[in-house]
Amino acid sequence: MRCYWEALTDVDEDYILYVHMHDRSNIVIAQRDVPLGDISYPWIGTSDWKPGVVYVEEYWLALRRQYWRATDIQVERPNLITLVMGLYTREPLRNLPVTDADGNPLGMDYLILRRVGLLPDEPEMPPLGRDLSKYLVGGWAQLDDYELPSEVEAGSELTLAMTWEALGPTDEDYVLFAHVIGEEGELAGQLDGQPDWPTSTWRPHWPMRIEWRVPIGANVAEGTYRVLVGMYRWPGGERLSVTAPGGEPVPEMALELGEVEITRPLPGGP
Repeated sequence: MRCYWEALTDVDEDYILYVHMHDRSNIVIAQRDVPLGDISYPWIGTSDWKPGVVYVEEYWLALRRQYWRATDIQVERPNLITLVMGLYTREPLRNLPVTDADGNPLGMDYLILRRVGLLPDEPEMPPLGRDLSKYLVGGWAQLDDYELPSEVEAGSELTLAMTWEALGPTDEDYVLFAHVIGEEGELAGQLDGQPDWPTSTWRPHWPMRIEWRVPIGANVAEGTYRVLVGMYRWPGGERLSVTAPGGEPVPEMALELGEVEITRPLPGGP
């Protein structure tokens, strides 16, 4: 990690920098605590920094031994890592508060830099069968393959498996949606939400397996329904564009996975 530091005024203390990585359970799995300026050569502590001068430092964090290979972490069950940073003084021991550009306190003493995904060494995913990889979502991602049942019962759940692939990085956490739509546009079932691994953590050209269970309404009529998936920004709800292999836009801004037959439970059934 490379950081660019600049002192706005003279300081008379040598601050300590900490960089920590927390997993989903808020357990610290990697950390680095060093005097700020310790990476430079010769060492220049913050008490010797000149206002207006930019100081560049790079930090390496080593995962704790049990996380080195991440062999117990599957793509289907990702471990989301949060990277945080802060400064503190050694004597007395106190964290420095974080303020905005105008000096207003933000009520915290650390910065959340970003979230990253802890990936397995080699993802092993059997293909799901259906392929829409030639279609682009937002010019940023594609659906490599998916699996969709041919029928589902009203009042139950539609099991949908998808393998997404990012073609490049993004800083946005898009909302993924799966909608089951009837002939008249009626909504028979839907599931909207962020994947377990938010899209800002997706590594380019790395398969991301997502398995969803889409609730189907109990009073939905029997018939044939289309299954659409896509992404949108939140807040705002603006859908990401979808382009076909020839570059033409898809009108509904969604990928049509196929059709599913919704049936009604038999009388006297469970």
